[in-house]
Amino acid sequence: MAAQWDAMNNLYNEYASDIVRGERPIDDFDKFVQEWNKAGGDAFEPILAEKFK
Repeated sequence: MAAQWDAMNNLYNEYASDIVRGERPIDDFDKFVQEWNKAGGDAFEPILAEKFK
């Protein structure tokens, strides 16, 4: 699961830095969310919700 989290974190870093640098429009955030969930973000939601109660 750690490798999956690392891959999802890398995806976040890529999108965030590209948006901040102006290489992607802010509207691409929705695309990021879809890709992040597809990469396994949905599986982490209950884990994170429990951790941050």
